[in-house]
Amino acid sequence: MIKSIVIIATLIIAIIIETSFVSSLTGPLCCIPLILALAVYLIQYRGSKLGIWWLAGYGLYLDYMQIGIWPVETLIWLTIGILSWLLSQRLFTNRSLYGILGCGLFAFFLSNILHLTFFWPQTAWELLFLILLLSVLSYLSDKIKKII
Repeated sequence: MIKSIVIIATLIIAIIIETSFVSSLTGPLCCIPLILALAVYLIQYRGSKLGIWWLAGYGLYLDYMQIGIWPVETLIWLTIGILSWLLSQRLFTNRSLYGILGCGLFAFFLSNILHLTFFWPQTAWELLFLILLLSVLSYLSDKIKKII
């Protein structure tokens, strides 16, 4: 019970950080895809379906606050989560940098395709920050595993 509360609180805090703090930063720093990176880490490295629900919760939050691009953000992010999880189980090896980057790149490009967003300067920065975040999460995975 306490673990579930901590996981939900962590999701809410991460969503608030991404949608209020990170998006208010100037320049390319406003393009950090924190939720996507954390969800891909959970899906790929931890082998947990929790990442799917994190993405669905993110879409639900975007729908509820009406800050998404389309009015069906929950469905879009749930689709991204399910397909990423299926690929992580069938195609990419877990616990490797290449696997987590491959799954992350798939989720990122699927997100851009489903949202029909190809604004190159913003997309390039989001891609760069996603690769950096996933690399750092992969490097720190043993320390994170001890905490979680």
